[in-house]
Amino acid sequence: MLLFQVSNEDRSVVELCLWDIEELHAETPAAFYEKQNYDFDQDRVDALIREIGEDYAVEIYYNEENLDEFIGTYDLVPAENIRDIGKTLLRLRQCLAEYPKGFFEDLKGKSYDRLIFYLCGAHVRNWEGTIENAAATGGQIGDSLVISYDVHSWSSMRTLLLHEMMHLMEARIIDKTLYDRVSYQTYWEENLNVPEYPYLYSYIYEDEVESGDGVFGTDPDHAAFINAYSRTFPIEDRATILEYQVYSYNDDYFSSPILNRKAKFLTGIIRETFPSVKTSDEEVFWEHITGIVDLTEEFPDYVNAR
Repeated sequence: MLLFQVSNEDRSVVELCLWDIEELHAETPAAFYEKQNYDFDQDRVDALIREIGEDYAVEIYYNEENLDEFIGTYDLVPAENIRDIGKTLLRLRQCLAEYPKGFFEDLKGKSYDRLIFYLCGAHVRNWEGTIENAAATGGQIGDSLVISYDVHSWSSMRTLLLHEMMHLMEARIIDKTLYDRVSYQTYWEENLNVPEYPYLYSYIYEDEVESGDGVFGTDPDHAAFINAYSRTFPIEDRATILEYQVYSYNDDYFSSPILNRKAKFLTGIIRETFPSVKTSDEEVFWEHITGIVDLTEEFPDYVNAR
């Protein structure tokens, strides 16, 4: 395959093209594989927002007035370049299409009325206890599930979105009365993580040796965490594990028995919680490493204790 771009005189990308090199021959100079128009105006951006909203039951905002509604540990800088916004919308549509049909309705359930995406220019932290350079955030605000996303991180959207989506999934997993008797959070810490590597419970860690303990790079075969960030809090551990099953399928992170077991429990409980995933006979894209996991078979101690 050959990837090339078509640009305007100002070098801004108008089209990205992918050619199948194997189809090149004298009669046909190139077999055109895919073409995407990256030239945007306001009408096209508005149309994309409507289309995505209708197809996936989500709301998308990027203007300053709506960005001010997002109250958290970051102030969101409005995205100003219409082309950045348009490219991000195209990529968002591609990413959302990977999720099982009905997943976003499952995600909202009865507890949340809205799933909102805020497209912004940057996240500027307003609390010293969090990280400096966030590309995306996810959480609950009132009756809404919200993901904010920096349009300059366009190329990493697939994994960043999945990471933040895991944070939103947890709200639904915890809501499920099925797990009242045995908290999956408690089970995670007491049965899946290892005592010698406790969570730091802080995003700010100055002791590099401590934060690196149990991390894949230091001891791959017995790693409890993929990276130092995943050791900060259990929620970040789970989100990172889900993210890296998509991001790093050619790596050996999950050759660690600890990480592999964590991954299986996580994908198993997601499949059990969300009907749109449970009814899928095929693997969803974040089950690439674990395959379809049956909690009853893989974690009978958890299931039988409910």
